[in-house]
Amino acid sequence: MLYEASKSHLQESVFVYTLELPKEKVVPIFKALVSADPSAGLFTCWDGFLIAEVNGEPVAGTNLILTTKSEFATALSGYEPKAKSYVKYSEALLGELRKMGWGEELARYAEKRKGTRAVFVNSDEDCWVVEG
Repeated sequence: MLYEASKSHLQESVFVYTLELPKEKVVPIFKALVSADPSAGLFTCWDGFLIAEVNGEPVAGTNLILTTKSEFATALSGYEPKAKSYVKYSEALLGELRKMGWGEELARYAEKRKGTRAVFVNSDEDCWVVEG
C-alpha cells in the first residue's frame, strides 16, 4: 500500500528517486514500516489502515504489493500525529536504511528529501486538520 500510495501520478514511488534504490529494495523497507508493532507509533503501521470491502472482498483501487498474493483494494489511512508520529516514522525509516549498511548515503538522501518534505507533516506539532 505504501509503495503504491507513494507513486501518486508517477511511474515509480518517490522513494525510488529519493533513496536511489530499485523497487525490489524499497518494498522490504515499506514492509518493515507497515508490519511494525502498533506500540512503535508509526503512521505507516498496519493498524492505521482500513481496506474498502464489499461482502468481505477487497474492492477497486491499487495493487497491494505487500501481500503474499496479488489483491486489489482501496485503502484509507488515518492517524493522530501525536500518537502516530512523523518523527518516529522518520527514525524507523533511517533505522531500516542503517540496517542496509547506509552511512554516507544518509546525507545524500537527506538532501534529496528536501523536495518532498512539503507534502509531509514534518513534526508532531505541525499537523493538517480537515474539519467538516
